[in-house]
Amino acid sequence: MRFIHVAALVAIVLAPNRPANAQEWTEYINKEDGFSAVFPGQPKVETITWPSEYRMVFPGRVYVATDAMGRYSTTVVDYRTAEKLHRARVDQCRAAEGKNGLDGDSCQFDFAVEVAGAVNHATWKILQRPNSKLSHFMFYFLEMVTGNLIQQVDGEGNRIFAAVHMHDGRLYIHEA
Repeated sequence: MRFIHVAALVAIVLAPNRPANAQEWTEYINKEDGFSAVFPGQPKVETITWPSEYRMVFPGRVYVATDAMGRYSTTVVDYRTAEKLHRARVDQCRAAEGKNGLDGDSCQFDFAVEVAGAVNHATWKILQRPNSKLSHFMFYFLEMVTGNLIQQVDGEGNRIFAAVHMHDGRLYIHEA
């Protein structure tokens, strides 16, 4: 299995400015979710559900660690069941077609566009945060896995860095 290795984006940017008494940054490896990241200490894990652009709900986890400089997180959303869920939706729709007067176009199989657009949808959700102003946006890749790199400034002047990737059926959102 190939892992996505992520260094918290801000660790590189702010490392020289860290206070001397800051806790140590360590590499966190998670084989179950297929990533490694550098966090200030051991991250706390929260189980979430992720509503997708095509009205599906996928399981996920958020890994969060904080220090005096800020909050660092990796969100992993499991899209590996997307095809099965979309197929079940289409089957259910087709079974109801004759009963509800629906035509064939109403039972669209959206699996491919769901997965292809997951990075853009997650990016859009980040860009919609209130009181945040986009300062940089670009196509990005890490270890040949493509995605988006986003930089924002919130209403209090804090800089927010995010990278969004899709790899091996999982959506990864890294924020600092």
